[in-house]
Amino acid sequence: MHRGEKAMPLPVRKTAAWVLGLWLAVLAPATAAAQGRITTPKEELGHNFGDDYFLANYEQIAAYWRKLDRESDRILLQEIGRTAEGRPHLMAIVTSPENHRDLGRYREISRRLALAEGLSDEQARGLAREGRAVVWIDGGLHASEALGAQQLGEVVYQMVSRDDEETLRFLEDCIILFVHANPDGNDLVADWYMRNPVPEQRSTSGLPRLYQKYIGHDNNRDFFASTQAETENINRVLYHEWFPQLLYNHHQSGPAGTVVWSPPLRDPYHYNLHPMLVLGFQSLGAAMHARLAAEDKPGATMRSGGPYDGWWNGGIRNTAAFHNVIALLTEMIGNPTPMRIPLVMQAQPQPTGGVPMRRATGLRTLLFLGALLPSLNGGLAAVSPATDAQPPRGSAQARGGRQPFSVVEATIPEMRAAMERGRATSREIVLQYLTRIALYEDRLNAVIAVNPNALAEAEERDRERAQGRVRGPLHGIAVALKDNIHTTDMATTGGALAFDGLVPPYEATLTKNLREAGAIIIAKTGMTELANWVASGMPGNYNALTGYGMNPYDPRRDPREGSFDGRPALGTGGSSSGIGTAASFWAANVGTETSGSILSPANQNMLVGIKPTVGRISRYGVIPITADQDTPGPMARTVTDAAILLGAMEGAAPDPEDPATRTCQPPPGRDYTPFLKADGLRGARIGVPRAFYYDRVTPPGATEPRGGLNDDQRKVMEEAIALLRQQGAVVVDPADIPSVVSADPNGNFLLWPACSGLENRKGMDAACSIVLKYSMKRDFNHWLATLGAAAPVKSLTELRQGNIAHQRAGAIKYGQAQLDISDEMDVERDRARYQADRAKDLALTGAHGIDAAMKAGELDALLFPGASGAAIAARPGYPTVIVPFGMVPNAPTPPFPDAFEAKPARFGVSFTGMACSEPRLIEIAYAFEQATKRRVPPPSPPSAP
Repeated sequence: MHRGEKAMPLPVRKTAAWVLGLWLAVLAPATAAAQGRITTPKEELGHNFGDDYFLANYEQIAAYWRKLDRESDRILLQEIGRTAEGRPHLMAIVTSPENHRDLGRYREISRRLALAEGLSDEQARGLAREGRAVVWIDGGLHASEALGAQQLGEVVYQMVSRDDEETLRFLEDCIILFVHANPDGNDLVADWYMRNPVPEQRSTSGLPRLYQKYIGHDNNRDFFASTQAETENINRVLYHEWFPQLLYNHHQSGPAGTVVWSPPLRDPYHYNLHPMLVLGFQSLGAAMHARLAAEDKPGATMRSGGPYDGWWNGGIRNTAAFHNVIALLTEMIGNPTPMRIPLVMQAQPQPTGGVPMRRATGLRTLLFLGALLPSLNGGLAAVSPATDAQPPRGSAQARGGRQPFSVVEATIPEMRAAMERGRATSREIVLQYLTRIALYEDRLNAVIAVNPNALAEAEERDRERAQGRVRGPLHGIAVALKDNIHTTDMATTGGALAFDGLVPPYEATLTKNLREAGAIIIAKTGMTELANWVASGMPGNYNALTGYGMNPYDPRRDPREGSFDGRPALGTGGSSSGIGTAASFWAANVGTETSGSILSPANQNMLVGIKPTVGRISRYGVIPITADQDTPGPMARTVTDAAILLGAMEGAAPDPEDPATRTCQPPPGRDYTPFLKADGLRGARIGVPRAFYYDRVTPPGATEPRGGLNDDQRKVMEEAIALLRQQGAVVVDPADIPSVVSADPNGNFLLWPACSGLENRKGMDAACSIVLKYSMKRDFNHWLATLGAAAPVKSLTELRQGNIAHQRAGAIKYGQAQLDISDEMDVERDRARYQADRAKDLALTGAHGIDAAMKAGELDALLFPGASGAAIAARPGYPTVIVPFGMVPNAPTPPFPDAFEAKPARFGVSFTGMACSEPRLIEIAYAFEQATKRRVPPPSPPSAP
């Protein structure tokens, strides 16, 4: 077991958020006068740190620190020992004056939390709340890498002189230990550089002796051997006295053609490192990289962009990691003599997970301010892990000062408030999302395309807000669209190889509505290829372009021999994707449903999904299956977010391109938030359709019972029903659906499935509805015609032929039985059969189905387990709202291997009503959500299994 394993995560979480803020504060300009009169570096040294052709030696910096120690009550200078050449080895402790008065107590808390000897979890949490985050920042380890030593002087000056709100909060919440790692070498290098009276002729080359007396550059490795005086001093402070939660070690080099390298590290991680440490320094490194991108400082790289990993057994950063310290380094190019970053052609690829922003080439790089300060660019952007730890009493955080804003689990109202109050900008929010996508997408596969203009659009929303123009309820909010919804700035593929790269000639109506509401379309989500009308038996969220989507609640692959093809062990639902919304890749997303493709992924990813009445949201510009049942709809983490997104998607007037949009009248202002009533269940009449959906039933003429819940699912639903009653709902139980319990075989819904697969091809389809397979050909060919010259194929027949021709490229891994049975339909000759089947669909699911059950019980909604009511509500086009609630074992047949510990599956509850009843369903769903609040976020980072 690692030392401090139980107690370590608490202070680390606090440290992460606070130190990110600290580094951001170093970069920002001072906004207020300093406390007292603080001598500036230029006044003391004749130069600013970072001036070209200037290096301060250690004696100068030490003298300056002593002056600051006399002038400021924020700094305490301590001698931690002597160097190999006998110089005083100084450490500057910087924090608030109040913290300085209790410095001994905070050091003891840090020690106790690190060692965790005899501490219970409760005691550890108490100490973490009382304590302060201890942060180590060093410089000058390799003295010829001059940036690190010089930054110490500048950062200490900034922290003792600035008086803005953020700096004061960081000083109160953190205790920062600044230490020169190699004073002797600092003096040697700086003196050698400055010896030439002609600045332009200065150089650090040709040093006359080792710049650490006995070991030179290999002082890096001495943190294992601990043979040198400086190493012993540092190790004593780190591992015997202060036990910091975070260590930041400066280096100066990096891959050719770049300015800075920062974590995340390359795979694989060292298996002896505690996962919390790995996730900690990966998150902090990603935040640094995000800040560089946010400030448009090109030339940064991480991961595959550099050779750094968690395996090298040498150096201060690696040693600290084995003491349960989140320890990271940066590699920075820079020189006191101005230099240019070389143009390295092989370092100019498209952005990847290792290089998600543009390279810098031919740039004049100034020391420190041009090259050094980016290494302190770990802003507030990527994470806010302090949210689950109470701030210390009296801290600025507790007082309600300006807080770091994190998009993780943030709601749309929270983001709007953050932007309105100046806590965050749309650009910062979008950048956080892009950072999370870059970090975790390769584990989850939630994205088909990222909008290359997302940051530019966010900047435009920020400019509009600054000018007093707010477009609508989603102004500056990032959302994603299923990749069967047209955009003209990204391809719309439907997940099909044939449509790879297809940029439609027009935008979907709902896309236009979202943009008019201020939304930023940040990405196109993964999906089951062509909304799961390609092959029977194809796993949900699989498509030929990007493969399998993975569930963030258990992002592992199915290990069973019969299904070991890469599919997820925990299903993601389909055909829309809820993966990215659950993992906080964006605020919410738009899915589409023909029969279950919003409700199913919402259920599996513990999201709220609203499947609207068919026609409430325009389908123009959406790749279809059938206009009879297709509808877009919102997927979000809360009912509030889903309601806001629904209103933004809906048009103010019917869409002339979609006649079905005349079906429902939008609420005033297309605003569904007035229906978010906490008492919405009081007096609501909720029906429980027991037959088939809860209890197994045997249809007429059948020999085996169908449907029903297992014991775990039944327990969840009985709890939900009890809670509905507690909240004042009238539960009508049973409220069976007449067509489900009908004794007439011709009038029984269970005996009238949709035709699917080759077993229901022409001549074998008398006992099933041909509506889907018929209208897919009709509506799909019509959609292709709207693309004009942009259409890569001109008909369903051409699509099928192209799929066959490209089987080796993975076009139809699971075949194309659904496309085959659709293409064999004759739109003219089979119209009468289609019309008859459509009429029967409506009768069994509408008039003699949901309508009959609801009218008989005078119901406001029917309560379905999970997404089980999707099929019966889909055919008449009726609305449903699903809300996260419970969990059940993930126990497939055949079972997983004994050694595979499957994580539980999510299991929500659905409220279904008749046409255009969304306002009432939202009211009911919101009241249920507020009374239960059962949604549990996935592990964060979502790459954690």
